[in-house]
Formats: sequence, structure tokens, C-alpha cells
Amino acid sequence: MRRRALLAALLLLPALARAGEAEGEQLFLRKCQACHGADGGGDMPLGRATAAPDLRTSPLTEAEMEKVVFAGRGKMMAFGRRFSAEQIDDVVEYVLKKIRPGGPVPRRAVEPKVPPPEQAAQ
Repeated sequence: MRRRALLAALLLLPALARAGEAEGEQLFLRKCQACHGADGGGDMPLGRATAAPDLRTSPLTEAEMEKVVFAGRGKMMAFGRRFSAEQIDDVVEYVLKKIRPGGPVPRRAVEPKVPPPEQAAQ
């Protein structure tokens, strides 16, 4: 019985990952595209007006991106109260897989001093 449950779980993982990617894409297109553009380049009227960075060449790590989406930065609004932790993960995963071709950059020795979403929400 345990083997069947494990096998079923392993078979469902790719479907769950695709669902997260689709959610990340939809959130990005609904909430981020106005400034960053569909390609993440930031070359939109609102993006130019707010100096939205080019996500295709962003030096941020995955953890830093999650913190920026959660807490905001500069003229970018915070989405920590609007998105769940899972939705933030989905958006960042979408950016890393589909917009920034190189994927995540290596973790830095010193992380920015922004609390993770779990701590900041308390």
C-alpha cells in the first residue's frame, strides 16, 4: 500500500509543477506585465516611468526575488499581503525559468536584511 501511495505521489509531481508554472505565468501577466512587460525587459511606459529593472538580466538570487516580491523595492509595490507564499514562489519560478534564461544565480554570502514572508506576516 505504501508503494502505491508513493508511486501515485511521484506520478503527480510533474502535474503539480506545471500547475505552479501556469499560476506563476498568469500572476506575472496580470500583476507584473504592466511595468516589466511580457518579456520582463521593463520597456513599458509604466516601467520606464518607475525604472522597473530588466528581469532578463537581474542579478538577484531566487531568495532575493522572493523578498522583493513580498516586501517591494523602490517604486515597486509589495505583494506580501496580496499573494500567498506559494504564489510568490510560482511567480519567481516563472521569472527564473521563462524570463531569465540563466535561471537562478548562486546564493550570496550575505542576504539582504528583509524578513522572509513567514516572519513578516506575523
